[in-house]
Amino acid sequence: MVKTLVLAEQNKIGSVYDNDTVITQLIIERGTYHIGDIYIGIVETVLPSINAAFIILDYSENNGFIHINNLGHLKKKTNSTNITNHLSCNSIVMVQVLKEPNGQKGPTVTGDITLRGRYLTLLPFEEDIFFSRDFESNENIVYLRLLFTLLKPKSTGILINKKAIHASINNIIQDFYSLLYEWDSICHNLNYQSAPFLISRNKNFISKVLQKVYSEKVDTILVDSKQGSKKIASTVTRWIKQKNNTLSIKYFENHNFFVRDYNLDLIVYDLLQSRINLLGGGYIIIEKTEALTTIDVNSGSFNYLNNPRETILLVNRKAAKQIARHLRLRNISGVIIVDFIDMKNQQDQLALLLHFDSFLKQDEQRPRIIQFSELGLVELTRKRQGRSLLEMFSNSNGDLSNRSCISSIVSQSYVGHTALLDTCPIYSR
Repeated sequence: MVKTLVLAEQNKIGSVYDNDTVITQLIIERGTYHIGDIYIGIVETVLPSINAAFIILDYSENNGFIHINNLGHLKKKTNSTNITNHLSCNSIVMVQVLKEPNGQKGPTVTGDITLRGRYLTLLPFEEDIFFSRDFESNENIVYLRLLFTLLKPKSTGILINKKAIHASINNIIQDFYSLLYEWDSICHNLNYQSAPFLISRNKNFISKVLQKVYSEKVDTILVDSKQGSKKIASTVTRWIKQKNNTLSIKYFENHNFFVRDYNLDLIVYDLLQSRINLLGGGYIIIEKTEALTTIDVNSGSFNYLNNPRETILLVNRKAAKQIARHLRLRNISGVIIVDFIDMKNQQDQLALLLHFDSFLKQDEQRPRIIQFSELGLVELTRKRQGRSLLEMFSNSNGDLSNRSCISSIVSQSYVGHTALLDTCPIYSR
């Protein structure tokens, strides 16, 4: 299926569309802290009662939180399970953002420092070669293990990702040396500033989105600046394998184009609403509490079928598809409880679960159905990766201001033509 990637770099919004119409992925960056950012921080408080510590990362923001299980390279060579034997107040530490802030809570940080590339992850404080869990080819494992045994420094570890299976050796090696250069730059900058400070931002927005969503199925990329189009071209041309592949990269030097033609502001606004209407008259209500997310499915005015059992199953199947989609678009994580319309027939329950699971498998965060409870509730979990859409646009009290929502999504437009200013295919072959 052909895909179009739209990158509004100025507004830090990336979106993927199938056949130019249906949005399938949404990436938004907001706030100071982002997953993967590396800080040189100062230990402010050590709490032995909970085996954790608070670390100053930025004097103007909330402190980072680290648990003894996440100390990584900060853990001294001792088997002590008391954090006071590993960290002390006012000590200077290198940590990486593991989870972004949530409400009044600051970011969760870790001492397990990693630098992620497209095919590899560099582990500066490890020494071994690892393979991701979904790496299946034994022949490739042996070859790549031998290759990096020769290439990598003894004091550096490597995690080889699944994408490396289908990549050329030249691209994998290029990725490796790029990560080594990045780590060398971090080490070089250690002595030039006083803690606390940000020593490494986890890639620029365009590179981050491309690494996350780009594949050979993307045939058009639209971006809001000429400079952005050059960044895309220089990155993507290294990844394309097929010589007959045609990729169109276009830039539009009018940020209103993305708002007008792709309705990015209205898409985000709709995704912040609790109600989702289904075709035919049913609807879904999504509610977030501090502990979990509840999703309620209702038939509404849906009455296309005369058979109640078939009607209920059809509404539930429609809802399952939309729920899986909105979990991904809204980046809802943690414990999720779905209250589908009650079904007495166990065959229908199994059919619904299989249908639901088929859509959940398309999510890279791997939501997992735990059980279909006796009360007819489907319980599932989804791995947390960054803040949810609701968290991004809520105030400090967790309330969403609808009036300011759109204005906070879209930056102030400047004086200029409302039509397309320039279009340039940067890369095409």
